[in-house]
Amino acid sequence: MNAFGRMIQHLNTGDGQAAVQPLDLVAFTLLLLLVSIGGVALFFIWLARRHTEALREEISRTRMASPGFAEQRATPSAIFGGPARWLAIRSSNTPLIQAALRLRHVQACTWEEGFAATRERRLFVTPPVDGWTLVFGGALPEAREDIDACYRFLLALSHKLGHVQYFTIDRALNHHGWARAEDGKIVRAYVWAGETLWNEGPETATERGLSVRCLAYAEAAPRSDLSFTDPAAATTELVPQLAAAWSLNPADLRDAGRSSVPGIAGEPASLNHF
Repeated sequence: MNAFGRMIQHLNTGDGQAAVQPLDLVAFTLLLLLVSIGGVALFFIWLARRHTEALREEISRTRMASPGFAEQRATPSAIFGGPARWLAIRSSNTPLIQAALRLRHVQACTWEEGFAATRERRLFVTPPVDGWTLVFGGALPEAREDIDACYRFLLALSHKLGHVQYFTIDRALNHHGWARAEDGKIVRAYVWAGETLWNEGPETATERGLSVRCLAYAEAAPRSDLSFTDPAAATTELVPQLAAAWSLNPADLRDAGRSSVPGIAGEPASLNHF
């Protein structure tokens, strides 16, 4: 019989007086001590987690507020780890893609030159790779800033080019998103930026296979567990794998040596017409 059982057995004596044996008191005191120690340990773990998250958010805000942050994100060294956002177009027709994007001041350039030229409102169009063409650069719409603009852009581009995919990643804030458009229709889209901004179409088998977490509108984000694993961060890191399964992962192309073939870079006349 445990300490609590013995205490209950001896709580009431024949004369109605409580009788607690010394051993029961010792066991009960030790149990309270263990519970207290456990509670304090859990509190400090929670406090450390909150401090880590606050520190990460502060670092992110400081980085984004720095004058050179936009340019730093567009440098070749940063991009080759994976661009912030990109398109995958199922087409090898570079002139058609150039016309659909309404690029001007176009010039042939290497991949690294193209990455460096993607600052501000420029785009880099890769040479075709296995029937796909990638497009990335600062002129692409950012879904988390304007979902409607991104939606219109993808629909218009899909009307012209057929199958178009869109991906966006922000590892500093763990924001992420992806979309697929076919023949002028969105067949699947999901964008997370602290909350679900866009969730359209049925979840694909690839998403389920990768165990990416897609929340419904207004659904509360799950809390990180005591191992400090952030579910949003885990999904952010899975976006390149999703891109590789659907089409191409830009970071893989350099590893495969495909970036030696030049592409083109240019400035879109306007994205407002989409």
